[in-house]
Amino acid sequence: MGKIKAFFGLEAKETQTEKLEAQNSFNTAFVSFIALSFLIPLTLILYWPYPSTEPIWISAYDINSGQAHTLETAELPIHILAFAWVKHFLPTAIVTMFCIQMVRVSSAFNRRENFSFHAIRIFKQVRWILSIGLIIYLIDQMVLDTLVQNYFAGHDRVSVSRYSSDWFELGIVVAISVVYFIEGALRRGLTLQEEADATI
Repeated sequence: MGKIKAFFGLEAKETQTEKLEAQNSFNTAFVSFIALSFLIPLTLILYWPYPSTEPIWISAYDINSGQAHTLETAELPIHILAFAWVKHFLPTAIVTMFCIQMVRVSSAFNRRENFSFHAIRIFKQVRWILSIGLIIYLIDQMVLDTLVQNYFAGHDRVSVSRYSSDWFELGIVVAISVVYFIEGALRRGLTLQEEADATI
């Protein structure tokens, strides 16, 4: 069967097709991350206001009645609202920047000469973006909690609603871990390639 394919030139065509597919194997990821870079901020705009017109929900637990009630946040000082808006928009900004960087990584992976060195440099940037973004988010959250507690000091057990911030924090940690893993694999592959080239 192989001889018949070779005679008609089919084997050569299959090999060329396989090489072309291998060279463009990151096209799907490239297009997907481009789409996500637009869709994620667009989703925030389309579903605005969500979950509320205010960037923050604050509740207080009444010990005497045993019930929690929502406190009015429209009249909060501008500095507290500023921290609340940062907390509200930062997750979208971080995820969007991550997708943009992954577009660059996918593009680098599709070019053989940039596969390792260039991609490793981009992954370093991705790590910094995720790490600094998470640190800013956590600091902003702590400052916001403190400001709210001080402002509503006359109420019992005041708490700022975290929405799904716990999942966001865990998701960023997972993303950083995955980036470290992929970067480590690239470095290991680069080292093995250099060792193989040295032995030839």
